[in-house]
Amino acid sequence: MELFRKLRNLRNTSGNAVSADSLPARDFSWEAHKVLISCVLVQGVLEGLPLCFGIFQNHYQHYLFPGYQNSSWIGDTAIGLMWLGAPLMSYLVEERHMKPERFIFAAWGLCVVSLIGTAFCRTIPTLAVTQGALLGLSVLLMEMPGLIILNSWFVERRGFAYGILFAFNDVFGTFWAYLGRYVLQVYDLKITMLVFAAIAATLPAFFIWTFKSRPVTSTLPGSTTGDEQDAVVSLGQQSQSAANPNRKFYMRPLFWFLILTSCAQSFAFYVPSIYLPTYNMQVIARITDCTLENTNLLAVFNLAQIPGEFVFGWLSDRMNSHTLAVASCLMPCIVTILLWLGVVGDISATFGSLLVFAAVFGAFGAGFGSLWGRMSMGFGLKQSQMVFALMSLARGLSTVASAPVSSALIGGEGGAHNTSIETALIQLGLQSPYGALILFVGCCMGVAALAAAAGWVANRMDEKKEIGRQ
Repeated sequence: MELFRKLRNLRNTSGNAVSADSLPARDFSWEAHKVLISCVLVQGVLEGLPLCFGIFQNHYQHYLFPGYQNSSWIGDTAIGLMWLGAPLMSYLVEERHMKPERFIFAAWGLCVVSLIGTAFCRTIPTLAVTQGALLGLSVLLMEMPGLIILNSWFVERRGFAYGILFAFNDVFGTFWAYLGRYVLQVYDLKITMLVFAAIAATLPAFFIWTFKSRPVTSTLPGSTTGDEQDAVVSLGQQSQSAANPNRKFYMRPLFWFLILTSCAQSFAFYVPSIYLPTYNMQVIARITDCTLENTNLLAVFNLAQIPGEFVFGWLSDRMNSHTLAVASCLMPCIVTILLWLGVVGDISATFGSLLVFAAVFGAFGAGFGSLWGRMSMGFGLKQSQMVFALMSLARGLSTVASAPVSSALIGGEGGAHNTSIETALIQLGLQSPYGALILFVGCCMGVAALAAAAGWVANRMDEKKEIGRQ
């Protein structure tokens, strides 16, 4: 049976096999950067779609389904599915040797179908199926196979590659938000989603054909190919891989601290993108007469993630990623307490303070995801993808759970439309119906920062033990 398995695996890889001397170089070659560009323009288009759901939630609550306050779980479902299925997708591609390129094509087609289906939905349950479940499933089929393809090309500069990819996800998220707002104002949900579907069907078509894994050498599974040896050497040169890579990842305290950090951070990170537009319309907009605040808040939140993700990813190739993880969780905690909760005077009483909050929270909070690629490599090359997938699972569980929790934390007056300006002036931040929700976001980020710091300590202890054994 073992021989049969090896022969089957050899058959699956032989079609993409070349000699070791002719393998395209990792990290710095044109071939690697061509795949990175394709990844950005295929994966980014699809994964940017769930990031603009705040625009649609505001449209549903105030125009399509007036007074309905519980539509946020549609967006959370789309985002959460991407993470929940990560271990399964990692297993299918890496252990069952299913071609990741096939999942990429399936995700592309399913995304277009989900957008067309959403265009003809007129009830919350049908929107949950199309804009929630189907769109989330398409992103799930795209996320982990796409990252596995990217991992085959980037080892030394993996943080850089992840930073570029995640940053452009938010570029497309901002693009979808502005386009969605404009078309919704001029036309309706049907036309908006058909326009979205046309773009999602057209743009990736030019690049999906070059989105392929790095070729492998034709050796039997179980042996180490020349390109794998190069990857191991590159990985060994990273200071964060000092711990024994042969030790099972679940036996190390660091892994569990990373899971806890991911859970706590994910409970809070997507909440502002869902509720900032509604909070601004129901609270801040009653004081300042503005027209584009909701889109601007989402745009600032998404745009700030672009430099945050790139810089944190780039830095993770050059300094300790656990230190960066602490910073990426601690700063959002601070600005949530000061700028959104408003514990210092009336600092939360202006639209400008919300813009600053959205920028800082988005930049630092999004940077945490760009660190995963480098942090998971500290468990060894062979275990890194599963560690990443399990962190994704933790994020997915927290993201999905955050939807009912965040809805329950909003006061019943959050949907009222007849509050006077005088009443609104004393219902900002902590005093508003959103006070408990804002406090929850700050506390979650604080717990994530503490867990990240504990992970840094655990990693240092592991490194010292390995050095002592040597």
